[in-house]
Amino acid sequence: MNEDYVRVPQISTSSKSGPLCVVGSWVIVLILGAQIAWGNMSTYICSYFYHYGNDIEGATMAKFYVVQPLIVFTSLFFFPIGMHISAQYNPKLVLAVSGLITFSSVWISSCTLNPQVFIYLYGLGFGVGKGLFYSTALQSGISHYPERKGMVAGLVVCGFGFGGFTWGLLARYLCNPEDLKPSLLDFNGESLFSPEVA
Repeated sequence: MNEDYVRVPQISTSSKSGPLCVVGSWVIVLILGAQIAWGNMSTYICSYFYHYGNDIEGATMAKFYVVQPLIVFTSLFFFPIGMHISAQYNPKLVLAVSGLITFSSVWISSCTLNPQVFIYLYGLGFGVGKGLFYSTALQSGISHYPERKGMVAGLVVCGFGFGGFTWGLLARYLCNPEDLKPSLLDFNGESLFSPEVA
């Protein structure tokens, strides 16, 4: 294996920047943990497109199940690219660009009324951003503590799981504070929420 490709740059820093970088990396990965909460959010999003979108037949849960694998496969492709780019260039620049990709794809996809456009914008855009963001955040945290790679990687990665837990609860609270149950059926017989919840 090429040693230059997998090397983690050593950074000489002050005593404050190491912990701040690890905490910042953890927060970035916490935000990316929203991907885990997709199963919780997908019913609300599909219900929204069923009631308010311009393609009712495209708003089925079967089609929205594609988003999670799309994010995973796209991010898997971009993980090594993010590590390579952050080793070659300033990680702050890579984090800024990947953050812009991630958040703009989520924001732009929230503005569409077509479920197919939403699925591909959100799935591909979030996947690309996640692949670049996750690997760069991980590499940035490790670069401050090269003698404790395992501990730092474990701390940063635990943010991903905690993010899924946090975003799942937050999504349910924001979308359905009264804890109403799905009351409608889509074209495939799967449960959807009423317009009040959607």
